[in-house]
Amino acid sequence: MKFIAIVEGYGDVAAVRVLLRRVLQEQLQCYDVGIERPIRVPKGKLLKPGELERAVNLAARRISATDGIVVLVDADDDCPAELAPAMATRAAESHLTERSRPVKGHSVQGSQARPATKRGHGASGQRLVDRGNRAATGS
Repeated sequence: MKFIAIVEGYGDVAAVRVLLRRVLQEQLQCYDVGIERPIRVPKGKLLKPGELERAVNLAARRISATDGIVVLVDADDDCPAELAPAMATRAAESHLTERSRPVKGHSVQGSQARPATKRGHGASGQRLVDRGNRAATGS
């Protein structure tokens, strides 16, 4: 199983592999997981129509249908409970449109998103796209 992250800053690019590996190992006891090189998109651009969708489609081309995409966004000035579901919907719709048919087991977990805290970075969005039958979380 592999994951690819979409992050907004250079510091996030450097830290996300360690963060995801630690969460997967400590919270889900997943030890045989690959973390691909993240895709960096500044938050201001990521929130614009079409940009999150473009990043999700790029990520989807770099992994298989049984792997996962994680979007991490600082929500210092936004409400994570509002931001995460909206982004989850956009990400899922773009993925389904790109593939032209639904991926088996595809689900969106935005309605269950909870704020996560990255030390020194405030609240972050949660799992946005679940591309198969597996668990992923940002808390």
